[in-house]
Amino acid sequence: MTPVIVHWNDAHADGAGSWVEPHNVDQRPYLVRSVGWLVAEDAGGKPGHMTIAQSIGAFDADDVEALDHVLHIPVGMVCLVRSVM
Repeated sequence: MTPVIVHWNDAHADGAGSWVEPHNVDQRPYLVRSVGWLVAEDAGGKPGHMTIAQSIGAFDADDVEALDHVLHIPVGMVCLVRSVM
């Protein structure tokens, strides 16, 4: 697995917290930057998503036992992906 930094636009609620007139709806994107191990679809990644895991647990460097804090980001929300290595 490859360590990556993913820049993506998150879905978010309007900050008003109540009824808001249409012309006052927040139009700004909410950019998130996440760091993790890229999980390919054939290794458990979710189709149509960029799957990253915070940590990989294993007793052997070539044997993945478990993934921790797995995040599935819809591909359409991804803005940039950079390899950390």
